[in-house]
Amino acid sequence: GCLPVGTVLGGRYTVGEMRSLDGEGVLYSGVENLGAFRVTIKEYLPVTLSAERGADCVLRPKQGSEVLFKTTRMDFADLYRALERITPATGLEAVLDVVEANNTVYAVLENLGGTPLEQWLENRPAPVRAEEACAMLRPVFEGVAAMHKAGLVHRGICPENIRVMADGRCRLAGYATVGLRTAGSGLHEQLYEGYSAPEQYSTAEFEGRYTDEYSLAAVFYRMVCGLSPVPAAQRLVSDSNPKARTVTPSVPAYVSETLYLGLRLKPVERIQTVQQLFRALSEREYAEELSRSMEAVSYTHLRAHE
Repeated sequence: GCLPVGTVLGGRYTVGEMRSLDGEGVLYSGVENLGAFRVTIKEYLPVTLSAERGADCVLRPKQGSEVLFKTTRMDFADLYRALERITPATGLEAVLDVVEANNTVYAVLENLGGTPLEQWLENRPAPVRAEEACAMLRPVFEGVAAMHKAGLVHRGICPENIRVMADGRCRLAGYATVGLRTAGSGLHEQLYEGYSAPEQYSTAEFEGRYTDEYSLAAVFYRMVCGLSPVPAAQRLVSDSNPKARTVTPSVPAYVSETLYLGLRLKPVERIQTVQQLFRALSEREYAEELSRSMEAVSYTHLRAHE
């Protein structure tokens, strides 16, 4: 059901080969015809809701899925329009344009380049020092903070959606609507073992900024420990995720404690914002102060439930 190579969108973009597919859509290579530069094009094409595509390229919903097809298509368009307003001034993959055609929506993204963090880490035998991880991830933290300020939650932060650029700093890609990142939503969901927060495994749970905060803490843990945290679904049954310092003794105590608080299973007991998390990973005094204040909150919370 992909678009034929050479399809022109909005009179400006030529669609190239398909690169990947997820439950929400198709990613194509592409070219912006006026400036002749490469782009990435994401087409809203939900496999569970779409019928076969005809020769006219028009995308049609399956019978009985018309309403969900239309509402998730609107979510997709809203997400990428909101991202277009806040990029490219942050550590986020820039959204250049949003085109509506063929009864669906296309997001035109910059062609990021760089190396996926997943691959970068695999090629590196030793864990990353905490200071280096902070320097590398700073633009990503700033980008996620900008998303949160605009009322958006990423929900898919993991090493395969982060790219290490030539200057060693990271940028974040892999945007998706809520449906793709939550189990049981009607779309064929895509969650990331070890990086998706526990609340993403149930549609009954509310997700907020603290969902991305969990994922960022998990990425940082992977960088400084050399292995990813135990998947949240498994931790909910029996929480056996070791502290960072237990895995890698060279991790500073305050960093290990901050990651422990960032990866708490209950959102209410977790560090709440990415700004707090980044500051606590960067500054020992702030980390210790935050840890003390969170212990006090946790104690009060516990007493209230006794």
